[in-house]
Amino acid sequence: MKKENVSIIGLGVLGRVVAMALLRAGHRVHVWNRTPGKDAALLAVGAYIASEPVQALNESEVIYVVVKSYEVAREVLAAAGADGVLSSRVVVPLCSGTPAQAKAFAEFCTACGARCLDGMPMCYPDGLGTAEGLTVYAGDASVFQAVEHVLAALGPVRYLGSEPGAVKALTAALCVFNRGALASFFEAARLVEAYGMELGVFLATLRHGYRCNVDAVLERTVSAASRTGEVPPAEYATLAAHVDAAACDRETVAACGLRLPVMEQTQRFFDELIRFGDAQADVEHAYRPWTKAN
Repeated sequence: MKKENVSIIGLGVLGRVVAMALLRAGHRVHVWNRTPGKDAALLAVGAYIASEPVQALNESEVIYVVVKSYEVAREVLAAAGADGVLSSRVVVPLCSGTPAQAKAFAEFCTACGARCLDGMPMCYPDGLGTAEGLTVYAGDASVFQAVEHVLAALGPVRYLGSEPGAVKALTAALCVFNRGALASFFEAARLVEAYGMELGVFLATLRHGYRCNVDAVLERTVSAASRTGEVPPAEYATLAAHVDAAACDRETVAACGLRLPVMEQTQRFFDELIRFGDAQADVEHAYRPWTKAN
């Protein structure tokens, strides 16, 4: 694999992990951080420490900008003379933000003569550099192909297309799912403890059933979303069965004196969902009618 000069602007937790992964892959890594003192471990394993951001920018063709927002990224690059130093370089921002902010930053890079490849890890920093540490990217396909060997140092990569905002749209979608799941877990765990059971037993049971109960229905929903024609007969659990089961859940929660607002909102959602889907079909077939109505 071709070894490259790669610069990292920003050495927070994520920035340090990115730098270390690139060093392990054999690339020549140049780093800069606004606050000194976060580069000692990287220096010890071969990173080059820049005293100013412009020094790091001048050293590399691929530049990771790992700061908290696109606004900060733009400020740092502009202060370093972006109009001159970014020409023909590939800028890879790993920043939090919205699709609109990602697009605006890509336009800023283009105006400076650079090519932007927006990115975001789909894992916590400690997952990068492992087989599970997926990072997604969006931008010009030729740019992605040209630097994919560098990106691969962080683990598996997935290209989402040329639209700069795609990464942040996907990130938001995953956060909607993950935060909802975590909030539901908190409430479910509280219910388990209210009935005198241990959380470890709950977690083990949840893990055991996840693949057949959650993962499988997600896959079936994706398949059902593109289905045309008549809805097939139910094979798993009908929408009506989910609504009926929710009534039992309400009684179970009420019996131990709990109020679980996420559960209540979820049950109201299923009560509404039955207006759009076939009550006697598997629940996944309600997805497309619901999206059309909303």
